[in-house]
Order: sequence, then C-alpha cells, then structure tokens
Amino acid sequence: MLTHHRCVRRHYQQAAFCAVAIMVMLLSSSVHAAQWSVAPSLTVSETYIDNVRLSSNSDKQSDLVTQINPSVALTGNGKNLTLSLRYNLQNLVYLDEPSRNNSYHQLRSSLNATLLPQRLFIDASTSLSQQVLSPDDKVSIGNLGVVSNRSDVLSTRVSPYLRSRLGENLQTEIRYSYDNVSYSDSSALNSSSGGLSVNLRPNRALGSWSWQLNWQQREIYYDDRADERRESASLRVSYQVSARIGFNGVAGIENNKYSSQRASPRGEYWNLGANWRPSSRTNLSATAGERFFGRTWSLNFAHQARRHNWGLSYAESISSRRALQSEIRELLLIDPDGNPVIDPDTLEPRLFSVAFPVSFNQVFIRKTATANWGMRTKKTTSGISVFTEQRSFEGNGVVDEIFGSTLRWSWQVSRKNQFSTSMTWRKTLREDNDDIFRVASASLSQRINKSASASISLRRLQRVGDSINNTYTSNTITASLRISW
Repeated sequence: MLTHHRCVRRHYQQAAFCAVAIMVMLLSSSVHAAQWSVAPSLTVSETYIDNVRLSSNSDKQSDLVTQINPSVALTGNGKNLTLSLRYNLQNLVYLDEPSRNNSYHQLRSSLNATLLPQRLFIDASTSLSQQVLSPDDKVSIGNLGVVSNRSDVLSTRVSPYLRSRLGENLQTEIRYSYDNVSYSDSSALNSSSGGLSVNLRPNRALGSWSWQLNWQQREIYYDDRADERRESASLRVSYQVSARIGFNGVAGIENNKYSSQRASPRGEYWNLGANWRPSSRTNLSATAGERFFGRTWSLNFAHQARRHNWGLSYAESISSRRALQSEIRELLLIDPDGNPVIDPDTLEPRLFSVAFPVSFNQVFIRKTATANWGMRTKKTTSGISVFTEQRSFEGNGVVDEIFGSTLRWSWQVSRKNQFSTSMTWRKTLREDNDDIFRVASASLSQRINKSASASISLRRLQRVGDSINNTYTSNTITASLRISW
C-alpha cells in the first residue's frame, strides 16, 4: 500500500514540476514587463557565547564565533507579476573548536502572477531554514548554539488557479495546490500533498444577501507512514444588515482520514457568526458552531488609533507538524504601523517563531488565543503580546499547553541610531515534561551611510526543564557590520 502511495506521490510531483515549467514559459512576457531590483549585501559579525553547547551550568564551554554571511534580495513588480526572494548563506567559524564550523543555506521566496488576464493565475512560495523538531531536544536562538538535533527544513508550495464565469450571474474558482515539506534529519518524516478546491459564488450580491459553495479535497503522503486525507463541502450564506453590521452562517460536511482515537474524524459541521465595524479603525467578528470534535468558537477584534492599536483573537483548527512547518514561512514580526521588525544582528526582517516544536508527529486539534497592544510615538515604539495554545493530539490523546508573552520597546535615539530591547517568556506544559523559556535582549544599531550599518547586541537565554539536560543558560554579545550594494 505504501509503495502504491509513493508511486502516486511521484506522479503528483512530476505533474507539479511539469506545470511549473510550463508556467515559467508563460510568464516570460510578464518577466520582461516587470521592474526588477537586485540588492546584494554582506554581513560580518563577531559573537562571544558563554555556553556554546547549551550544557548545564556545571559544564559550560565558551567560544568566539565569526560570521561571514553574503545575501541577496531579488524583487520584481509588474502588472501581472509580484516576486520576492531573499537568500542568505550563513557561515559560522568557531575560534576554539574549528570542527564546529558550519554553513547554512536560508531562503524565503514568494510569487504571485497572472498567466492569462482575468483567467489563469499562480501562487508559489519556498522556505529553507533550520529548526529543532522535538521539544525534548536542546533549543537555541538561531544557529550559533552547537546542538546535534538541528534539521534543515525545506517547504515548497505551488498553486495555480483558474477563474471563470458561468453565464452572467455565477463565478467559479478552481485551484490546484501542491506542497512538499522535507527534512535533512533522516528520523523526520518527509511529506507531500496535492489538493483541489472549487469555489462557486454569484458575480454580485443579491441585495443584502450573498452566498458561496465550497468543496476541497487534499491527500497527504508521508514517507514510511500511513497517508492522510481531508475532504469537505460547505455552503456559506451572508446577510449585510448595514454598512456596519452583518451576519453569516456555514453548514457543511467533512470526511477526514488519519490516525485517531475517535471512531471517525468526520461528520456534519456548522457555525453562525456576526461582524461589527463601527468605524474604519475598529472591527469585531465572532462565530460559534460545532464540528466532529465538539463546540467551536472564533473571535477577531482589531482597533487602530492614531498612535496605538489593540488586537484580540481566538481560533480552533486541525493542524499537524507539517502544517506548522508550512505556516511559519509566511509569518514576520510586525510593528504597530504594519512594517516588518528588523533584527539588529542581521538587519533583516525578523521571523516570528509561532510554530514551537511539536511533541508528536500526529494530527492535533489546535486552539489558540492571542492578545496584543502596540503604541508609537515620535521616537519610540512599544508593544506587548500574550498568547495561549492548546494541542490535543488525535493519535494518543495527549494534550500540550503553551503560554507565552513578549514585551518590546525601541527608541529612535537620533536620525541614524536606534536602541531596542525585548523580553520573551514561554511555558510549555506536557504530559511528561514541563519547560520554561526566558529570552532577554538589547541592541544598539547605527546607520553609517546609505550602504553600511553596524550594531551591537546582548542576549540572554534561560531554559528550565524537568531534566538537567534541558536546564541551561546562554549569554551572547554580538558586534556586526552590514554592507549593501
């Protein structure tokens, strides 16, 4: 059975790559019409770390680490094409132990393109990063810590879709998507998936009413493990009472196939919701419903004032380790004005590590709640965020709970100098092990000229676990220089 599925998966891969090749040829005219920007850069830094192996306090080893990291950013913008690609080669040279020297490839890219005007489109993205997959292993910030459990994670996604009209009143969207998640660690399970979705809706609202029909199916193929399947069909109806108030409802059926202690992870589902938008700066939406795993709720609140903003959200979904690997590539840490937060060590946009290591490679019910506040003055930016997440694993019934908070503050000292500081706390409650992470950092950066900048930063990581192997502290001080062309 697994051999058959691997053959099917290879056919999916071959079809996807052939489709990409054809689409690249179709994109040739859009490529020539777009405006392109290539921005190479080089970052050189020196870091002192007092616990390079993340050992217990009685067995610390320090080292001096030199980084020479060339990178390039490619962007393309045109009427029918938007492309963003950022590649970085991280080279680590350890003074005391040259055997620790290593190089890491890091890549983030996204593509949105029109192949045939108003008809055929394509979305694609790729991410290559390094991550620790198991919460039982030692976890460092970035790749400076020498650990044996770090894995390259390559995530790719290609999704062409077709939009067309059925007569004068209906519009359809048919989308195919293929994605792949692979690891350099042989103990991790590589996987790929192929899916098809169909959406049918009217070209324009019927007065205050609107509706959508949705159907989707996805097959997920694992190496050396039983495959999974997701399928659902639903009808969504919305009624807009006024420009500020609206109601909606969804009714559907889902049929899932994966390892679970439940008799069957399938059945009918529904939810009812409301939207309230009292002003252009405030929005509130909420739903209540039921799925095969019980009652479901969701909440989204956002308020944007002139100098501060508020946010509150709650959501429930089905997820897995591979789903979080795919998700993390899209997430950046954003400041109150909606701009990416820049890491003072690399002067690159900072990824927001939402996808903490997953205890088991199983499907789980994910319940997340977040709250955040941010404020900007003429020279300062501050913010605080808190979250809680519950993961109920379907295969063994284990429940993990994660709590965390982040506090950040930055000060524009002068036109060329900026000081920033942050503190992060995270606690994980698991069946056989509890963990607490604390990270504090401070940095001062200076823009030397149009093409050069420098920074110095301090960072302290503390982990307290149930075993001595997972209890350690690490302090680093880094001085870096970045030159761009």
